[in-house]
Amino acid sequence: MLCGNKVMLAVRWIVFALGCLMMQSVVQAKTITVDGEEPRKSITVTIEDVRMDRVLKDFGQIFGFEIKGLKNVRQGDTLTATMSGSLEDILGRLLRNWNHMIVRSPNNHSGIEKVMILDSTYGSLPLKARSRRPSRRLRRSPSNAKRKQKQSSRQITSTSR
Repeated sequence: MLCGNKVMLAVRWIVFALGCLMMQSVVQAKTITVDGEEPRKSITVTIEDVRMDRVLKDFGQIFGFEIKGLKNVRQGDTLTATMSGSLEDILGRLLRNWNHMIVRSPNNHSGIEKVMILDSTYGSLPLKARSRRPSRRLRRSPSNAKRKQKQSSRQITSTSR
């Protein structure tokens, strides 16, 4: 019986180790590779099966800029692409269907200070502005106090003649 427990424990460890190795290969399949030293001029980015929020977060860490509004990007499919150009051009292409703003900086090596995702309307047209219709003014009947005041002023003017 004791020997059977040791065998079961060994089998469990083997299954656990194989599971860890398989998970590692899945994690390695999701990669972002950046080639090039001049993000203001030209770099090549290879993205394999990564969601947009992860791409932006990694770009922010690699190139030293701030990301705002990542909660607006959590939806969507994974991305697989290879792009070349300046970092600003690549970000513009990645975010073309998102309502976003790229803040430039002359002091940062990448030339970008901040990327802001403004809302979560991926791939849709912006909402139309609401137009205000002119309100109708209703004639109000004068209150009793105003009516009495008008009547008393009429009486005063009529008696003074």
